[in-house]
This record gives sequence, structure tokens and C-alpha cells, in this order.
Amino acid sequence: MTGTGTVPGPVRKKARHVKSAQLSGKQGISERAHSQSEERPILDERVPGLIFDSLATVQAALVSASKEMPYGALRQAMALGEQEKRELTSAAHAVAAKYPAFFSKHKDGLEFVAALMAINAAKIDQLFSLIDHLNGPLLAAEPSASEGHVCSAPAALGIALIVLAPLWLLAVVLILEHIRR
Repeated sequence: MTGTGTVPGPVRKKARHVKSAQLSGKQGISERAHSQSEERPILDERVPGLIFDSLATVQAALVSASKEMPYGALRQAMALGEQEKRELTSAAHAVAAKYPAFFSKHKDGLEFVAALMAINAAKIDQLFSLIDHLNGPLLAAEPSASEGHVCSAPAALGIALIVLAPLWLLAVVLILEHIRR
């Protein structure tokens, strides 16, 4: 009966059903991938958080120098709460959504800059923590020494330069790129 290469009726229907299911499955996968890429934010959620934490280090150093208050206490006070961080991250994502071409094009650079800023800020925090730890027992007789290190104006400006340098370099590169066009 089936020696001539024809496929019986029920098998043919099943083969067509499987093929159409496979095709619709492939379309479903591509549609899901497309909708996920649309839903995924252009900017990695961690990038704004790293930048905001780095800016808190700069802010603490500048306030320490201007108000003559200990850096360590100010750094803790400047730390963003989770709700504040979510709100600022949401605002950053809104800006990224408004200018998707720019953020898509410079995504790698922005992520690299954010990571460098965070590393520099963490090193500054470690340095002041070490200074406070070393000076604490030695100068405990002085009331201001037990509170922590107070930044000088030049030190605060140096900290701002160190932490913000990657961001400034990216800005210069982007400006030069824009001028060349």
C-alpha cells in the first residue's frame, strides 16, 4: 500500500500540524525576544547606582572641606537610601529612554566610566577609613581626632578630580567626536 512513496492521510495531517507548530513556535520565540529587548532598559540598572554612589563620595569630601566636618560621618550621611536610589535610577532610565540612540551607542563607555568612578570612590573611602583607624588611637586626646579626618580644600578638589576624571574624559571624547562630524 505505501510502497510508492505516498504518505497515508492521517500521517500527512500530523506532519503538517507539527510543521505549523514549529513555525509558530519560532515566530513566538522571535516575538518574545523582540518584546524582551523592548522591555529591557537601554542602561544597565547598576550603572546609575554606581555613579550616584561615586558622587556621594565627592559630595562628602567637598562638604567635609567646606564645613570642617569629618569625612567618614558625612560619607555615611550622604549614602543614598534604597528608595532614593530607585527614584534616581528611574529618572536616569527615563532620560535613557528619551535618547535611546545616544545611550545605545555609548553604552559600553558609560558602563566602563561608571565602574572606574566606583573603584576610585571606593579607594578614597578605604583611604579615609584607614586614616581614621590609624589616627584614632594615636590622637584620641584631641576631640576632633576621635571624630575622623576632615578634608582640606585641596584634598576635596583632588578627590573630585580623581573620582570624576573618567566621566570628564568620556565627555571630552564625546565632544571631540561631535566636533569632528
